[in-house]
Amino acid sequence: MGRYEEALEFTMKAVECAYGGRPEYHARAELNSASHCARMGSSEKARKILDEGIERFKMEKRYIPPSYLAAVYGWLGDKDRAFSLLEQAYEERDRWMKFLKIDPQYDSLRDDPRFKDLLRRIWPEK
Repeated sequence: MGRYEEALEFTMKAVECAYGGRPEYHARAELNSASHCARMGSSEKARKILDEGIERFKMEKRYIPPSYLAAVYGWLGDKDRAFSLLEQAYEERDRWMKFLKIDPQYDSLRDDPRFKDLLRRIWPEK
């Protein structure tokens, strides 16, 4: 319906109720909203949500897992930046990387050989 701000507000309220305001869940909800905007073709709106979220978390001195950012940049078509962030997430042992194989947030990156290489490093064949 294109009511992204309303959806984001509702999502943030739901996160507050469900997770008691844990910042990592707020970041995830906000960046999921940016990803959805990008997927729907609203790149400008997605970048606005992304930039505002990053700025707010910097001001609040909160950490945003690089895997969250990578998903958004992937949907915005900036695959090099997305993979740079995924490499950072891999090096930092970002706990959200365990969902990389199944999380639809990363669907925009799946056809890239770098994605397959990353999955192979996370889950090496025995």
